[in-house]
Amino acid sequence: MALNFDKTKEMRICFKKETPDIPPITINDIQIEQVHSTRLLGVTISHLTWQLHIDDITTKASRRLYFVILLKRAGIEPHHLVKHIPQSHVLSSNTPIKCGIPV
Repeated sequence: MALNFDKTKEMRICFKKETPDIPPITINDIQIEQVHSTRLLGVTISHLTWQLHIDDITTKASRRLYFVILLKRAGIEPHHLVKHIPQSHVLSSNTPIKCGIPV
């Protein structure tokens, strides 16, 4: 398996008060990009805290809630909102899982 340099990132985590001066990682004369946060399997990792991940989830939930408010203002009946919006989200988020299951 070949290393994809476009997707390869370096994130340094140090618990000391003074971070040691370590030279950047270089592979085949290509310097690996250093990042402070990254997404891994849908979870945002930043300095081993949950704050950035929680901010991302809160922003996503706020956008979806605003969409529900717009639908309500457009005159969609509440029982349609309760039934169809969560159902569509669950179906769309589970698509990769359902593809491998024979029906």
